[in-house]
Amino acid sequence: MIEILIKKFVKNNENINDRKVKKSYGYLCGTVGILSNAVLSIIKIIIGLSINSIAVVADAVNNLTDVGSSVVTIVGFSISDKPADEKHPFGHARVEYLSALIIAVMIVVVGFKFFTTSIDRIRFPKQVVFSYTTFIILMLSITVKVWQASLYEKVGKKIKSHPLQAAAMDSKSDVMTTAVVALSLLSSKLVDFPIDGYVGLVVSLFIIYNGSKIVLDAVDPLIGTAPDKELVDSIITKVEAYEGIEGSHDLIVHSYGGGRVIATIHAEVSDKMNIVEAHEIIDRAEKEISRELYIELIMHMDPINYDDEDVKMMYRGTKEIISQIDAKLRIHDFRVVPQTDGAVLFDLVVPTCYSNLQIEETKFQIAEKIKLKFNRNDVNIVVDVEHVSI
Repeated sequence: MIEILIKKFVKNNENINDRKVKKSYGYLCGTVGILSNAVLSIIKIIIGLSINSIAVVADAVNNLTDVGSSVVTIVGFSISDKPADEKHPFGHARVEYLSALIIAVMIVVVGFKFFTTSIDRIRFPKQVVFSYTTFIILMLSITVKVWQASLYEKVGKKIKSHPLQAAAMDSKSDVMTTAVVALSLLSSKLVDFPIDGYVGLVVSLFIIYNGSKIVLDAVDPLIGTAPDKELVDSIITKVEAYEGIEGSHDLIVHSYGGGRVIATIHAEVSDKMNIVEAHEIIDRAEKEISRELYIELIMHMDPINYDDEDVKMMYRGTKEIISQIDAKLRIHDFRVVPQTDGAVLFDLVVPTCYSNLQIEETKFQIAEKIKLKFNRNDVNIVVDVEHVSI
């Protein structure tokens, strides 16, 4: 069913890097969400009021917020597709994150509302009228929600959409809450206890927990999270595959949402290479890698002395020393002042988990080993904290 909908309503559905295709996916999921959740909400409100069940009404209004969430999803995809302008030179794709945040806040607010309502129902219980018709409809609702979750999750992962992934999580939560409501109706037939209010309380806590989790997931990319390791590895591998580029460092990846990625990296070339030739290599690499990975890559050229045998020997020895201390450590911009006992200079890249004390101890340990191994009096180490995303 999901594949049929995608093929019918999303043209060129495999070209997920196309903004128009992503918007079509978003519109499809949003429209399905509005229609299905509206129907479920109306039916549950009618049933909940007729059998006097606060749990069913809470579940119905939860579905009603899902309608609002679907509207926000459509609006978010529409705005995020707007091109760059004077105030927003990198486009509007991060609106997707904001729409996910709005969805999450709506969920939390509804959860708190029904938390207080359920407390009142526990304090002042009312008789719930059991109905097999109601129970069957709740089971059908669970089936619809499972299908919704599958649709949102499949599309959300495919186009890497935070709002749709949030909607998938919300639908999964709805499955649990509706199941609890259905069980409470069965229990009300067997026990003379105000179970409806307690179940409404459980449902509201599910809603609050789910909404809070989505809030955190939506805020993360706005603050700035690390890029996919696969993308980082691909950029480095492709850059260093070009003849004339001996190494790379200082990769920074900026994500602006909606698949818009700008990356910068330093490419190491021989200081003996003709500057025009080096520029041609860098310029070609920028264009080709940008096209292949659907990013905007900006490369900075670093001239390094790779021809001196003594420098190469010391470079290999220094890398061996560092790998023995911690395999996660890396170096770049390795230089040696051209005297017999000249200074050794390089940048040391340390993981983000290193404390200031650990950094200083590591620098001292490396410097002492290099002085001893290569009979040098001066080792100058500049520390870079590993940082690949803003």
